[in-house]
This record gives sequence, structure tokens and C-alpha cells, in this order.
Amino acid sequence: MGSGGVEHADFAAIGRGGFGAGKLAQCVKLLAQKNHLVTRAYSGKTLLVTKGPRPSVAAALDDSTAVFGSEKWVKKIIDLKRRGGKSSERLASLVKRADLTAAGWGVAALSDISRSALRAQVQSTVLSNVRTVCASLSLDDGVLAKVSLETSGAEEGKSLQSAIEKEIGEAKASLQMRLLGLSQYLDGLSISSEGTMVTGVMRLADQQVKDLIERTKALLDLALQPPAADTGSSGVPR
Repeated sequence: MGSGGVEHADFAAIGRGGFGAGKLAQCVKLLAQKNHLVTRAYSGKTLLVTKGPRPSVAAALDDSTAVFGSEKWVKKIIDLKRRGGKSSERLASLVKRADLTAAGWGVAALSDISRSALRAQVQSTVLSNVRTVCASLSLDDGVLAKVSLETSGAEEGKSLQSAIEKEIGEAKASLQMRLLGLSQYLDGLSISSEGTMVTGVMRLADQQVKDLIERTKALLDLALQPPAADTGSSGVPR
């Protein structure tokens, strides 16, 4: 969920899992030592604030719920939690569509301003028709990722499916993806639409996941290597 201007939109995301106070304190201490964030107190909660011109904020609401987003909206959610507020009927209906048995899941209802910001960032007009997002990630026997996008109408759904399939086809055919050996992993991605819903499913077997991890590590090692010294014609570093 989000609001505000396209360039400086306020937003917030809520996650559930094992956010124990002890683990959170260790994480905070480590990140603070590395000078990545600062901490602030607000309404009995500790805010973890990233450094930079547009900082993001995270906080643990309890041992199983955390919130991340802009400072304005994180504080709103903390206040709502303190007052015993309940989620909207729209978000409650979205949660019912989510696979709550998955290793990870999330839902989002996009405002008009959020859709405008998304469209501006990825330069795609079809995304302006997306109303809700529902995603899940399962890790049994490999990886199964599923994302469902609800559009404003059936025709908009077909247009979005066509646009996504075109992007996937271009990515698979790109020279860069083939040279990196990554295009093969897109073979497990399928896109379908039914009415207003567009669904993308990505399946990777255990061995594919292991190969992708090793390939990614190798690419990162290569990217992080320091540039070779320029020795010039004499063979002596300049």
C-alpha cells in the first residue's frame, strides 16, 4: 500500500515470520557497526532507519510481525497496532487468496498513485491497470514462485499477459542473457490469464537452483575482482 507523489511516495509492507527480539537486536547491532543505519525510539518501538536522502524504516511490531516502509507510514502502522486497529476488508479478502502454507507470501492493493509510480519506474503503461498483487514462494523440491495480478478488466488482463510474454521472449533471446547462461532458467516461467487475473508461475528443480546459485556466485566474484594494474609497455605498474 502507498500514497504520496510519484517521486517520493509513502509506502509500507508488513511481513510475518520469526522476528524474535534477540535476533533483531543482533541484526541492529551488526548493521549499526557497519554504519548502515541509525535507531530511533517511537511509541515503545525501535525504528531502524537507513541512511541516505530518502531513508527507509523498519520496525518489529511483535515477535512475529515486522513492518518496512517510509517513516510516515511505519509510524501510522505502529499507531494503528497500539490502538488495536484492524486491516481493511479489501486487504483481508486478498489475504484469503494467498497461499498461507508457502514459505513466503505477500499481498498488496495498489492505489492510483502507486500504479503511476510503478508505471514511471518501469516505463510500462499496461501496469497502470494492475489493481492488486498476490505472491507466494514455496521451497519444497526446488523453487515454486507464483504471482497473480488483478487488472481492471478482461481486455486489460490479456494486454498485460501479452506484454509480459513479449518481455520474457526478448529476455530469453538477448545476447547478454545467453552469454551469462541465464536464459535457460526462463524456460520454467509460464504466464496465463483468466478474466481479470494474470498469473505467472516459475518452477525450478533442486539442481537448477543449485546451478543458479553457483552461477550467480561466480558472476559476483568476477564483478568484484579489482581491475588489473596498467603496467604499460615496460611491464612496470604505472
